[in-house]
Amino acid sequence: MTLIFNAYYNPVLDDPLKHLPKADLAAFGWLSSNIPMESEVWVVSCASDWAVDLVSEWFPALARRKSILTVQGTEWLPNGEFARMGKAWAEIRFCYRDENALSCLEEYARKHALNYTHIYLSAPDSSWSCSDGGNLYRLKHQLEQAAHYRKIYSEKQVVIFAREEQNTLETDSSKQ
Repeated sequence: MTLIFNAYYNPVLDDPLKHLPKADLAAFGWLSSNIPMESEVWVVSCASDWAVDLVSEWFPALARRKSILTVQGTEWLPNGEFARMGKAWAEIRFCYRDENALSCLEEYARKHALNYTHIYLSAPDSSWSCSDGGNLYRLKHQLEQAAHYRKIYSEKQVVIFAREEQNTLETDSSKQ
């Protein structure tokens, strides 16, 4: 009887945000104040499955910006959007193992008409290695070297890049 009473009157509530890394919470706050509302962000984390990707799941609500590949919440959308997003999330994971991780992501985006203005990288620790064998360090390094991306936020476990307009870059380089 005591167990039933306690379960009813003193429910154990788990705060879902306590499982989200503090680095991501800080970055979400920074993003919500520093990039345009219409920005579309490609959130990349080391989660092994979309169902446990807390960074991607909480990004739209806490950063108040659109995430182009967050699966959670799409189950309510028509035309098979949920299945399409889940498949896309899984397919993109192969790019994290690719020697040319950035080219792989960009090719995927081009092939599937994904528009994005920023890339948000979140790693479990400063090694940027994922438990499933993926490695975000390579992608991070390639983004840092690419002329059409600009690092706008950097902490130990989170880096955010703004994607520069390709046409602007081509026009600017042709003037020189």
